[in-house]
Amino acid sequence: MDEVLELYQVQRLNWAGLGVVKVQDKVRCVPCTRPQEQVHIKWHDAGWGRFIGERIDDELTTQNLIRDTGCSQALRCTGCSLRHLSSVEQRQAQEESHLGALTRLSGRNLDHLDVQWLKGAPKDAYRVRVTANLRRQVSSDSHTIDHTSTDLILSLRAHWRDPIDLSHCSNHPTDLRNLVTETARWINQSQAQLRIYDDDPQSLFSLTRVSIQCGGGLPKWVVLHFEDLSHKGSLKRTERARRLQLGEAFIKNIYVHPLAERHPDLTIYAEAKLQDQQKSSTHPIRIAGPIPQLWRCDRGLSFVARPPAWLPQSPSTLETLRQTVVTCLWGDGSLSPPDSTVFELGCGVGVLGIAIAYQYLKVRWFGVDLEEEAAVCAHESSILNQVSDRVKFTAQDGRRGLANIPYIISHLVVHAMRRPLSGLLPLAAHLKIKRVCYLAPSAPALGRDLAECPQYKLDRLFLIDQMPGTAQSMSIAQLSLNES
Repeated sequence: MDEVLELYQVQRLNWAGLGVVKVQDKVRCVPCTRPQEQVHIKWHDAGWGRFIGERIDDELTTQNLIRDTGCSQALRCTGCSLRHLSSVEQRQAQEESHLGALTRLSGRNLDHLDVQWLKGAPKDAYRVRVTANLRRQVSSDSHTIDHTSTDLILSLRAHWRDPIDLSHCSNHPTDLRNLVTETARWINQSQAQLRIYDDDPQSLFSLTRVSIQCGGGLPKWVVLHFEDLSHKGSLKRTERARRLQLGEAFIKNIYVHPLAERHPDLTIYAEAKLQDQQKSSTHPIRIAGPIPQLWRCDRGLSFVARPPAWLPQSPSTLETLRQTVVTCLWGDGSLSPPDSTVFELGCGVGVLGIAIAYQYLKVRWFGVDLEEEAAVCAHESSILNQVSDRVKFTAQDGRRGLANIPYIISHLVVHAMRRPLSGLLPLAAHLKIKRVCYLAPSAPALGRDLAECPQYKLDRLFLIDQMPGTAQSMSIAQLSLNES
């Protein structure tokens, strides 16, 4: 660690919302800064030749930053890179980073692009789901990791020093934070049976991560993720099957009743995962609690979900997303779209396609998702909402499904991830799909896909902030096929 404190000027904010500083012609990043701001910085070695900067301020400035972020952990948190900015400054930073990435990576002139901001999630307590690692407790005296302590917290990795305790994260509703606290307490009381510090080589599986869903009207559940820490690398098929059988027997016998009794509506799942090249794991097994209740969205439609299929992270923005997808596919003010056959890549549990097909009787919808359980849940939901005659869901690779579907597709909806979907837009152009709605949590991925297929024009861009305080607003692009 370099202990020398020097004064540096922040040039701009990057895609992750971190301040960009030049040090000897090399780019380094600093959290919780503003463009053109001058700050004293202590550099921390983040590995792989990367350094992350910790701003060193006087006590009053530090207190003001904590007040502005509303969280004492935000200055070193990897999630909330923009919480120190005002709402106007956050929106400006997000728009500049999105358009900059799109312009740079797509190779297009976007000066005249129609950009519209949509109503996003409320600033506080919007995340109804969290996946956290188990880490040792922080020493309250030194603010460092106490390696002699056996107390564990559910946490995220910090930019430096002690981990981020998610029981104190203001982005999560109170009931979720309380459940995080109670789950951590149960884990600490059950370390022996969870094999957290078990050095016995015969004890294959140990609890490493926990996923929790609670709030926003969604079903409440906890998923315990166990990993085989005794082996890495390729395993023979017979050995892989043997270990998974041991893992399934192990997780079925976990005693979770102290946690389940405090929350009668809580469903607890567990899964065992191997660290071999096949990424093998058991299916999440329900070990306590009721079958998850149906979730009813703002329209009163009912949806089924079971891990590893998840419901929306920010339920409050779902209706806005649905309306925007309709706008992208059929235009503003379309009361009744013409006969349409829509293909949805990355359909999840079907919250988008079922609602649109339910509203518009002339729409036929095909959804695909890589997660088999998501497609099964979506199919069950289509039956519940009486649209199964016009809505079909399958589990398969989206590009392969689009290439082989025996119907003429008029519209395409894409739920992209943080990597480009190479070959998708050229395939859509080959199939003469006239209109595409591309939902992208990553503007760089959208930019690279646009660069691959100049046949599609970027007509409009909508931005929605589903996770305020972070740099990860979603881009929703309206693309139309240039047939000339």
